[in-house]
Amino acid sequence: MNSLRSSGSDDSLFFPTLSYSKRALFLFAFMMAFVFLGDASMSYLAPVLMTEHLQSAWLMGLVLSTSSMVGFCCDFLFAQWFAGKSYRFFAKFLFMVVLGFPLSMLFFPGHVVAYVFGMGVWGVYYELIRFSQYNFIHAFLSVKEHATGWGVFETFRALGVTVGPFLMGLVLDSGEKYALGTAGLCFGIGAVIWLLFSVIFKAKDTPAKVIPKAHRKKSKLWLELKIWLVLFKKVWPLYIFLFALVMLDTGFWTAGALLSESLGKQHAWGHLILPAYVVPSLVMALVAGRLAGRWSKKRISMLAGLLGAICMAVTCFLLSGWQLIIGVFISAIFISLSYPELYATFEDYISRLGAHGQKMIGLESSAPNVAYVIGPILAGATITEFGPQKTLAFLACGVGLAAVLGLAVVPRKIKMPHEWK
Repeated sequence: MNSLRSSGSDDSLFFPTLSYSKRALFLFAFMMAFVFLGDASMSYLAPVLMTEHLQSAWLMGLVLSTSSMVGFCCDFLFAQWFAGKSYRFFAKFLFMVVLGFPLSMLFFPGHVVAYVFGMGVWGVYYELIRFSQYNFIHAFLSVKEHATGWGVFETFRALGVTVGPFLMGLVLDSGEKYALGTAGLCFGIGAVIWLLFSVIFKAKDTPAKVIPKAHRKKSKLWLELKIWLVLFKKVWPLYIFLFALVMLDTGFWTAGALLSESLGKQHAWGHLILPAYVVPSLVMALVAGRLAGRWSKKRISMLAGLLGAICMAVTCFLLSGWQLIIGVFISAIFISLSYPELYATFEDYISRLGAHGQKMIGLESSAPNVAYVIGPILAGATITEFGPQKTLAFLACGVGLAAVLGLAVVPRKIKMPHEWK
């Protein structure tokens, strides 16, 4: 059995009807909900503050892209430097750096260097979130529970992403210092829950999970690149599909935001387009675990992505008004199911790679970072030419094509390498 067992710590007060590993999962996810709440708050605040202080859309875009560039470097370096580390290391590291994001903007408002530093911190801590989540599930849950674990994580993430912008909309009226302080408070609450988690769940990784010392030696740069290339050849259809999904996601936070503002001027319900995209994740992610036990996780992910993409493309090309909101909501039901199934698929590969699992985490996490660099640039150019609604339709077509490609070429079982020839 891959899941951890109780080591005698009195954790039964929390979710007493659940198993030890499930209690750990829900408390860890609850902690991450506050991290994502703070992250969503800062995602809302950063462009607003930069627009006000930098007074240059070009400079703001350049500064914002810094986070994804730093994140991509972290994907590569973390896998190389921290190959033997557990989820505890990444979670502790996360709370050591995360407050640097709001504090840099709080104490040095209007300074470009402070904004670049904040974006760098953002890139670092977001990758720490990914590494801690993947390693947590690897340590606590069996392979059959991977989809359930990622479903719970995605549900709590969606909760933070949904509440964050709404919270900032209320607090920002009192001043940017209060808004930044509120975001910092969210991170602080997450840190307190982490301390509580560390006291309650004292069990360490089982011997099977501990990476041998022989594998903890830092790889040379060329060898790390070679490992990434070998792994990419195995999972490239899934990588492209994840990239396409995140491209659509970036489109919603750029083109979708503009479309929301446009519809909001016409109708009171016009601002519902972003909630319509996010809210299904609160429920559908939890369905992932039930489906994964019956069918292939990667095929569920790609089929759900294909259905969501078709619905989204048709909606954005042909519909308008309240029909557009409903179409986006239905599309998001399928897309929100696609993410946890895909993450669980990568989690399976991480488990099979054993000592080299961190390499797969780094490779998988690089896809969103590349998308977040390219996405806003591509969306900006497409919006100028075709408008925000058709931009979302084009991005949905990209998801559909990636899903069709994956369904056509991905074998029933992908064998993971253990040698890097």
